[in-house]
Amino acid sequence: MRLIIAASILIFDALSGALPLDENSMAYIPEGSTSHDDKLVYKGESCKLGLWQHGTRDSKGAAWEGYPLGKGVKDGGPEPRDPTLNNRCFNLKDLHENLPGQLSSFMLTGWCECEFFDQENCPQEATRFSAFNREDAALWTKSKEHGQDDNRIRSIKCWYTQRQDLFQWGSVRFVEEGGPDAPYRDVASLSEEQRLLRKSYMHTITPENIGFCQVLNGKLLPSPVKYVINGCSCQFFRGRERLGPRLTYTGNAGRTAYDWETAWGTKLFSYVFTGISFRCCYPWGIAWHERSDLHGLEERDVSAELPEDINDF
Repeated sequence: MRLIIAASILIFDALSGALPLDENSMAYIPEGSTSHDDKLVYKGESCKLGLWQHGTRDSKGAAWEGYPLGKGVKDGGPEPRDPTLNNRCFNLKDLHENLPGQLSSFMLTGWCECEFFDQENCPQEATRFSAFNREDAALWTKSKEHGQDDNRIRSIKCWYTQRQDLFQWGSVRFVEEGGPDAPYRDVASLSEEQRLLRKSYMHTITPENIGFCQVLNGKLLPSPVKYVINGCSCQFFRGRERLGPRLTYTGNAGRTAYDWETAWGTKLFSYVFTGISFRCCYPWGIAWHERSDLHGLEERDVSAELPEDINDF
């Protein structure tokens, strides 16, 4: 009977995604892979962490990529999929034998923050730094913020957070090129006069209207060729009120832009005439590019000039 009970407990722990290492340890092994072929896509709300012995995705060293808080989060909610994994410590030695004391690069995205320690089992006196939607491809670079942390990390713990305190405002802009047959040119190649003639519609995302991914609806400009997201993350859906399937999701704390010639742009712009809807959230992902809406507009905002059915958000 005792064997049956013990086996049942192990099965329950395995199904919950947190298998204790021993009864005296709070450490667990999060879901992930050490295979160089199992590469995560670092987009979306889910907490995703990549750890590498050498440079990012260097096939010659040890690696681990996985989900410290489990796969996915509740849709628009304030909690991770499995709250029992929140603030749980895990030791690098249990992910890969060559990672503890040899970690040299990492990537972290999603609604989570992780703290890195130079001892096992995450004692607070051994903390080195914490990260939120961050990457460091070379911890050995002494000039960087974490230049003294190369080959020191031995344990990590993560917790769910949207870091709402970091958010002030964001924007979503849909841009016209000037006509359906006009060649597409990025705004950086245009003169100041041409920029002023470049029509666009912008919706501002604020702490008051962002909520937990508030839904925003409306049709786009007649022939948009680019959309630009600054300071937030957005999901786009076919049809109004998110009744259709999700077309694409993108955006971060910096600038993200796609035009109709790209795969991400095609997913969206092929449905603009039948209507789309979108919702914007607190940002996730790495801000690879600086925001472009902080020092003046990229294009001429013609929101007030749009017909009522287009401007109906």
